[in-house]
Amino acid sequence: ADFYNPIVYHHPDEDGYEYLVGKNWEVSEKVTTGYVKSELDHELSSSLTLKGNVGVQVVQTDQSSDALRLENGNPVPISDGKKFTDVLPAINFAFMLPSDQAVRVGVAKEIARARMGQLKASSEIGYDQGTGLPGGSGGNPRLDPWRAVAYDISYERYFGPNAYVSLAGF
Repeated sequence: ADFYNPIVYHHPDEDGYEYLVGKNWEVSEKVTTGYVKSELDHELSSSLTLKGNVGVQVVQTDQSSDALRLENGNPVPISDGKKFTDVLPAINFAFMLPSDQAVRVGVAKEIARARMGQLKASSEIGYDQGTGLPGGSGGNPRLDPWRAVAYDISYERYFGPNAYVSLAGF
């Protein structure tokens, strides 16, 4: 029952509390970001206006994790991590057409960071004493973020200030 106790005022190097080794971890991140963006608003013809923006963001990440692992029954500190830089351009265009219509197009490179528990340096293994089934969990402080290129396009038709119809794909 102590395995599932969320608040334990002991350390894994104390007798009887070795099971806390995998739960004793911290993740640190230093994220530096900068961006430039330019707004667009150009009349391309008497019936077509281009609005939108073009930009780029640079994200520099330094992530690390400190934890404990058991070696010969004793908790030993471990540290690991990774540094990486992502360049994330984005383009958003809105082509304003006659009769309150618009076509919007967007393309962007994107990242999604891993959860803190996925970045931990520790791991733990065990088994359910009731069923005898093994289990475990762990993390990896060298995980990259998920990276993707997103594409969006939509057609919009406005009917006054409070109503419109839109068809979009992404």
